[in-house]
Amino acid sequence: MSAALSEPAVQPKVRPWTFFHVRPRYVTRLSPHLVRVGFAAAPGADPALDAFADNGFDQRIKLVMPPDGGDLSELPTGDGWWTALRQLPEERRAQVRTYTVRRLRQRDGEPIVEVDMVLHTDADGRPCGPASRWLASILGDEPAGGPAAGGAGCGWELPVALLGPDARHPGPHGGLEFVPGCRDDLLLAADETALPAVAVILEQLAADHPDVTGTALIEVPHPDDTMELVAPQGISVQWLPRNGVGGYGKELVDAALQWRPARASSSVAGTAEPADWDDELHWDTPMLNGAADPNAPSSTLAFVAGEAGAVKTIRRHLVGPCGLPRDRVAFMGYWKLGRAETA
Repeated sequence: MSAALSEPAVQPKVRPWTFFHVRPRYVTRLSPHLVRVGFAAAPGADPALDAFADNGFDQRIKLVMPPDGGDLSELPTGDGWWTALRQLPEERRAQVRTYTVRRLRQRDGEPIVEVDMVLHTDADGRPCGPASRWLASILGDEPAGGPAAGGAGCGWELPVALLGPDARHPGPHGGLEFVPGCRDDLLLAADETALPAVAVILEQLAADHPDVTGTALIEVPHPDDTMELVAPQGISVQWLPRNGVGGYGKELVDAALQWRPARASSSVAGTAEPADWDDELHWDTPMLNGAADPNAPSSTLAFVAGEAGAVKTIRRHLVGPCGLPRDRVAFMGYWKLGRAETA
């Protein structure tokens, strides 16, 4: 009598992105408007942060916070989670905001995901929006440059989650927009919301492509928000503080309109934008979409991210007067003035 053959075990599908339930482990106020939060896995969380993929550059993630007075028990986590979340009543709907991973590190043998977050305030200095109110609750009166360790208090104990890349997934994860496809004329243009992305890009270029040259234009709210960044020696980092003068994006736009590529381009200026352009969070990364050769040795590459109106103006300048090919301009409207990120 022959023994029956057992069926091979079916391995569960691992999605590119996974919800990691976390708690703030520590927080450091880097400047008046920039705060670094170190997230550790929540007790009993599955998966643990060992499964969080370290993709570098401008890896985009979602921070998920519970509704006021609630928790994350109703957070949809499968395919179609966003649609399902939007269908929940507002009072039961988790708040979702988009951020960039600053770094993945080990602290006391524990995986930590560090995220640099902008502390948005109104004219009276009060925090605006759910993420900034949560940041303020865990910061207390912590001065700039000082760390605080997680402890008691609703801010520290609030159940939050990171939707991030899962290292157990065999294929690409997505959420990366920067391609290191330029050697000698790179332009990075960003406001404070894209500063964390630019900081990681510069740091990784310094380590992997130290001979890259170019310019980084970074608008921040206040002169005290400028900071030391690790960057290739050939990249000029120019800080553009608003300092209460002008609106969002003005300093960045003014500086970008003065920029010109190192070599004149023979490309034809771009055509008019679509009719609904002003209603969109403008976003296009043609190099990732296969529209250009990322290994072109001496072709200007521009990476523009921040407030959508400023991004639109800068992009028009780059493909118009500067004559850059559209496939060498990656532009991302991280947010739009007067419009909150829907959650």
